[in-house]
Amino acid sequence: KNHPDKKIQGVAALATAMILKTYGDDKSIMTQRINALRTAIIQSADVDLGGTTVAKQAEDELYIISHLSKGRVAPDLTGIDSAGRPVKLSDYQGKVVLVLFWNSMMDDAENVVRMTTETARKFKDRPFSVIGVNNDTLEKLRKLEATDQVTFKSFSDTSNQLAEKFRIGSWPLVYVLDGERKIHYSGAPGSFAELTAEALLSEIKPTAPAVEK
Repeated sequence: KNHPDKKIQGVAALATAMILKTYGDDKSIMTQRINALRTAIIQSADVDLGGTTVAKQAEDELYIISHLSKGRVAPDLTGIDSAGRPVKLSDYQGKVVLVLFWNSMMDDAENVVRMTTETARKFKDRPFSVIGVNNDTLEKLRKLEATDQVTFKSFSDTSNQLAEKFRIGSWPLVYVLDGERKIHYSGAPGSFAELTAEALLSEIKPTAPAVEK
């Protein structure tokens, strides 16, 4: 903070913002993050970070705060599945949805797919869906689905256009959305994602059967 070089101050501000990101979404922490990111852009916009710049990374983080934080309505996704059929995230309106950004090359891929499949099976009789966003080749995705390694539908995102809408920097990443597409969880796959989904499902009242007249 007290370094005389403004650019170094800006890079340090970006690092501070990234550390604060791990502290949750409390209002005061969010304010500190936004201020640190703005400082980074003003003082170190053009500093290279190995293929990207301080400005680009800081702008992505500001976008995440504005559009991809808890309580925000997630961007809609429109694309195709492995068979070329059209898919839209908004088609799942009214359901709790777990969105998994994944590929076969990520760390612990087999275990992540297994956990996600188990979650889908656990909630199969409730208003719940899993939708993947996968950037493997189409051939690879089809092969995984054909061997029953993957039992949930996935967007085929070979060009990473859908992943970019969610500013995915590392794989895997999970979002849990309610029936209005509001974000309630973002982070690693596993128990926290499943507990969030279970809590949301518990709030959905069963629809009463229609009364015959």
